[in-house]
Amino acid sequence: MPTRSNYNQSSNHPILNNNNNVNQISTINLTNTNVDIMSYIGKVLTINQYQVIVEDILGQGGFAFVFLVRSLNQQRYALKRMYVNNERDLIVCQREISILKEFSSHTNIVKYVDSSIQRLSPPSQSNIQRKHLSNDDDDEDDDDDNEQDSIYEILLLTEYCSNGALIVSYKNKKRFL
Repeated sequence: MPTRSNYNQSSNHPILNNNNNVNQISTINLTNTNVDIMSYIGKVLTINQYQVIVEDILGQGGFAFVFLVRSLNQQRYALKRMYVNNERDLIVCQREISILKEFSSHTNIVKYVDSSIQRLSPPSQSNIQRKHLSNDDDDEDDDDDNEQDSIYEILLLTEYCSNGALIVSYKNKKRFL
């Protein structure tokens, strides 16, 4: 697992040094799905009004990465970045966000900060051609298929718990239920 000290590029990054030269800001190439996870370190991401830089990789799972990020005001957050390519998984992510929002005020739940869902790709050209050639005039079905062929990026920004895994912290405090 990379450590912050080995890969932290935030100390000389233009965003964090309040240099407003937009041309110096690096971004992640979203079209390359085989991007090495280490290439995320030092990248700038925007979640609505929050602009954050990736400092470290906290974890990864099925279709998500969790990063340690720092905002312009030097506040640290955890950022969960997910990609989905179907409506069912998009609904699961939306539900995760709504549950976190609802229970964010509980003392044992990580605090929700912000989130965004962005459609990254239009429907595939083959699907558009298939629909164009068919004589199906049902516009509602066309919209559903377009959603099915899209790729979405979901960014979920939460508080960062610096004392390690939450489950370990709660077990050590004997507050675990």
